[in-house]
Amino acid sequence: MIEAIAFDLDGTLLDSMGMWKTITRTYVESKGAKLNRDLEQRLTTCGMDQGLHVLREELGIEDSYENMRAAFTDLVVEKYLTEVKAHEGAMETLEEVKKRGYKISLATASNYEIVEEVLKGKGMDQYFDFVNTCDQVGLPKSDPNFYHKLARDHGVQEENLLLLDDAIYALRAGREAGIHCLAVYDEESKELWEDGLYKDFPAIDNLTQVFDYLEK
Repeated sequence: MIEAIAFDLDGTLLDSMGMWKTITRTYVESKGAKLNRDLEQRLTTCGMDQGLHVLREELGIEDSYENMRAAFTDLVVEKYLTEVKAHEGAMETLEEVKKRGYKISLATASNYEIVEEVLKGKGMDQYFDFVNTCDQVGLPKSDPNFYHKLARDHGVQEENLLLLDDAIYALRAGREAGIHCLAVYDEESKELWEDGLYKDFPAIDNLTQVFDYLEK
């Protein structure tokens, strides 16, 4: 029985993966480096702080961490608030999930100070009992321990927690931790879906379809 639901933010509630990828690619290319698909996907499960360290170490970027963080934070907040839209069905789903009495959390790789501002700006902050970010927890979403902590923070057993996420690394780690995982289609991951990486997970392409899953 599902008692609590954890939502991812980027690519699940918000149509923002393209924004993150564009900003990251532009920055990386400006430093004479290039992202491959695997590294790009791994970055989706890291907090911004950890992701910047990964970029510096794996791509040999020489810019200081402080300069990188300042540049990313300014760009990201502006684009979140002026360009990024909620995915179709996101607000209706959050409203209905809350109405049905589920415990609700946000489980995201985005930096907490950015998430806090974005949730308020999008009118989503009212729905969540708490927010867990990779930077706060000190773990990437590709680590099963992230989801063990998420279950503890909800006060439920792993088998009573459902994760909605678009990132394959997060879904795999959640499944390893013993929680229910529902893959959410995002156009930015189209190639991965076509390659069959999500075939082992139940999947939806509109968040309102979560209720069909819950009622099975």
